[in-house]
Amino acid sequence: MRSLKNTADVRSLIHLYVTTLEARGYRPSVIGAYRAAVEHFVSWAAPDGDHLHVSKAAVRDFLNVHLADCKCLGRIQRGVVTVRSALNHLLMVLGESKLASEVQLSAHLDIELQKFCEYASDVCGLAPATLISRRQWIGRFLAQQFPKGSIEVSRLSPKQIRDFFSSQCRGYRPGTAQVLASAIRSYLRFRALQHADQVESLLAAVPSAASWRLAALPQYLETDEVASLMAAFDRTLPQHQRDYAILRCLVDLGLRSCEVAALRLDDIDWKNGTLTVRTENLNDMMCCPCLLLPDGRSLSICAKPVPPTKAVRFLFVIEPHSTCR
Repeated sequence: MRSLKNTADVRSLIHLYVTTLEARGYRPSVIGAYRAAVEHFVSWAAPDGDHLHVSKAAVRDFLNVHLADCKCLGRIQRGVVTVRSALNHLLMVLGESKLASEVQLSAHLDIELQKFCEYASDVCGLAPATLISRRQWIGRFLAQQFPKGSIEVSRLSPKQIRDFFSSQCRGYRPGTAQVLASAIRSYLRFRALQHADQVESLLAAVPSAASWRLAALPQYLETDEVASLMAAFDRTLPQHQRDYAILRCLVDLGLRSCEVAALRLDDIDWKNGTLTVRTENLNDMMCCPCLLLPDGRSLSICAKPVPPTKAVRFLFVIEPHSTCR
């Protein structure tokens, strides 16, 4: 284990790390990715910049525990494969042996990976950092499918492709699973171009990871969060009055956004206190009690609809150059 006592020692270590990689002939883009990974590790292991302890145990904790649920802010290096390679170099710079590789590759697999990397770099133009990641994933794939004999892609079946992803992607986030899928697709295309292998059915078996753009958003707001949201409106302002009324329709009546947007003045029966909600089927309508505020005031006080112009009778409208919307 190596201990660094202050910030100056940490800066010196990073400088030594970068110069060592440069001396070994690594490209600037790879060095940049590795340096970002080391800085991520340092910020986790020594948040105050002092008393940094670098050991195999610390590196394993960082890889297996921290990265699995990393919530560090900023543009940092989180890729497990890249970070693992970067920290292995850090251990060697400090005179320690690197972490044991999860997959031991035989000579014939190593030669195949080298050929793929040359193809991916010269023909596809992949960045060195991307090559590092894809080599790791493809190595796992080949080690599982062809542990001893020669590589014969014709022997592979779509089921074997699906089984590989099922075993490898447990616990992975969608983004990581998509990186793995991209690597395998790239290798299969390489085999088709360089060896004329028939890979259409295998490519079709490579799954696409579900990654919805809004998946990280909460499914619903807690009661205190709804209260905070409602309290944020300044109801002395006309636009805030409109927005508050829209929110009340969403929260208290459970209307969908499209239903709120489609509300018209004629849909509100102020006398009987009812609201008519029209569905996509114009012959299908729903009648519900008109919204009341906690102090008993009617929605009309909040909404204050703009007098209709040009036969526009929507309840909630946006009038250009108007103070009331």
